[in-house]
Amino acid sequence: MRLFFLPVNSAVKSYFRRHFFTWRKKFGGLEVPEVKQLKSLEEENTRLRKLLAEAILAREALQMTLIRKF
Repeated sequence: MRLFFLPVNSAVKSYFRRHFFTWRKKFGGLEVPEVKQLKSLEEENTRLRKLLAEAILAREALQMTLIRKF
């Protein structure tokens, strides 16, 4: 396998710089336990949002089924 090294252009540099500053703004002043807790809460929030979306879809499907029967 060959590795190729490409020159990094300014667009790529600005992309990574922008994301670095976004990350630093979000996590910069936090200690390790706080970051872990924040990450855990974000994962739980994502999981709950998915559950809510599934419940809404199931409810809409049930409503459509009931409308078709009557």
